[in-house]
Amino acid sequence: MEKIPSYGKMTGFILLFLFCVPILVFSQEQTVDLRKSLAELEREEARYPEDARVKYNKGNIYYRIGRFEEAAQAYKDAASLAEDKDLKEKSLFNLGNALYQSKKLKESVVAYNNTLQLHENELQTLENKTFVEEQIQKEKEQQQQQESQKQEKQDKQDKQDKEKKDEQSQDQQKQDQQQSEEQNADNQEQQQNEGQKSEEEQGEIEQKNNEASSGNEGEEKEFDPSEIDNEENEKTSGEEQAKADKSLSKGEEGEMDEREIEMWLNSLKEDTGDFLKRQMGREGRERTPAKDW
Repeated sequence: MEKIPSYGKMTGFILLFLFCVPILVFSQEQTVDLRKSLAELEREEARYPEDARVKYNKGNIYYRIGRFEEAAQAYKDAASLAEDKDLKEKSLFNLGNALYQSKKLKESVVAYNNTLQLHENELQTLENKTFVEEQIQKEKEQQQQQESQKQEKQDKQDKQDKEKKDEQSQDQQKQDQQQSEEQNADNQEQQQNEGQKSEEEQGEIEQKNNEASSGNEGEEKEFDPSEIDNEENEKTSGEEQAKADKSLSKGEEGEMDEREIEMWLNSLKEDTGDFLKRQMGREGRERTPAKDW
C-alpha cells in the first residue's frame, strides 16, 4: 500500500478551525458545517485580506472537501503573507501536499524544498519529499516503458508495412514481366502471321502472273481461221490473177471474142467481192476481245 503524505503540520494552530487529518468522507451535517465555516472565513478574508491565518484555515477547509487546487492557492497566499516562521513552514508543507494531490509532483517537491529551508532535516517533510520523488521516478520509468513499447509497436508496424510494400512491389514486377512476355509473344505471333500472309499474297501474285503468262502463250498458239482464209484468198487471188493475166496475154496476142471478155470481167468482179468479204471478216475477228483465262 502506497504511503500517503503526512498532514500532521496542520495541527496546533490558534484559530477555531483545526484540521489535521487526511481527506475523509463526511456526513451531510459535517459537510454543511464545513460550508458554513468556509463562508465565515470568506467574510473574515474580506475584512482582513492580508491576514495569513485566515488564508491558511481557508486552505485547510478546501483540502478537506477535496478542492486541492484552491487549497494550494490558499496555502501559497498564506506562505507569502506569513511573518511568523512556524506559520510559513506549515503553509509551505501543506502546499506541497495539496500540489501532490493535484498531480503536480514537481511543484510539490519544490514546496517541500522550501519547507526544508525553514526547518532543515524535518522528518515529515523529508519523508513526503522522498515519497513524491519516488512517484516521479516511477512515472518517468512508466513513461519510458510506454514510449519504448510504442516505439517497438511502431517499428513492428513499419516492418510489416515494409514487408507488405516489398511483397506488393515484387507482385507488381512479376505482373509487369508477365505482361511484357505476353506482349512480346503477341508481337512475334503477329509478325509471323503478317509474314505468312505476305508470303501467301506473294504466292497468289506469282500464281496469277504465271496463269496470265500461260494464258498469253495459249493465245499466241491459238488457231486463227483468218490465217487460212488469208492464205486461201491469196492463193485464189493468185490463181485468178494468173487467169486474168493469161487472158490478158492472150488478148494481147490476139483478139478475144465476146465470150472470153465476159468471163474475164466476171472473174474480176468475183475477185473483188471475195476480197472485200475476206477483209471485213478478218477485221471483225481482230476486234473480238481476247480471252482473259
